[in-house]
Amino acid sequence: MPNTLAFHQSLCVIVLAGGKSTRMGGKNKSLLPLNGTPLIQHVLQRIPKDIPQILISANDHPEHYQQFGLPIIADNNQNYAGPLAGIVSCAPHINHPVTQIVSCDTPLLPLDLFSRLAAERLRQQCPIAVPHDGERLQLLSMQMETSCVASMEEALRRQEFAVYRWLQTQRFAELDCSHSAEQFANINTPDDLNRLESRIRHAR
Repeated sequence: MPNTLAFHQSLCVIVLAGGKSTRMGGKNKSLLPLNGTPLIQHVLQRIPKDIPQILISANDHPEHYQQFGLPIIADNNQNYAGPLAGIVSCAPHINHPVTQIVSCDTPLLPLDLFSRLAAERLRQQCPIAVPHDGERLQLLSMQMETSCVASMEEALRRQEFAVYRWLQTQRFAELDCSHSAEQFANINTPDDLNRLESRIRHAR
C-alpha cells in the first residue's frame, strides 16, 4: 500500500458531470437531490480532503457548479462526445502525475477506493487500475497515470468515443471490489434515485 498522504498529493480527481441525462428526462442529473443533497455533492464528500486538485467536467450551465468552489471544465467537443471527451478536455488543466476519475452518479463510492486502486496499479505494474464490482468493470471510477490521456486524444481523433473500447487498447489492472459492489450503485433513472433514497433511509 502506498503512503496515503504522499499518494494523495500526487493526484488530480476529475468529477464527470457532463452527460445528457436522457433517462432523467433531460434534467441535470448531477444536481438532483439525494436525501436533500445534490448527487455531485455526495460524490465530492467521498473524495479525501487532502487531494490537491479536483476538476468538474460539465457542459451545461457551469454557473450551477460554482457553489462547490472548484474549476469547471467544459468539453472541447460540444456534441456530447461522452466521458472520454470530458477527460481529454480536462487534460490541459491537470497538474499531477496521477488522475482519478469519478462520476457524479455514484454517490456511495468506497472511501478507500483511491488508495486501493493505487496499490493495485503498483502491484501489477500497470498504468491504469479499474474497479470490478463482480459483474462489470466500473470504467468511470478508474485511476490512471496522467500520461495515458495522450492515447485518449488519439482515440477521439479516430472518432472512437467509447471508454471501454479505449481501455481494451491499454494495459490495465482490475481491482476486485465484489465485496463492496453496492457502493458502485449508479443513478441513471428516477427509479434508481428513489430506490437508493429508500435504501439509505432504511439503513439509518
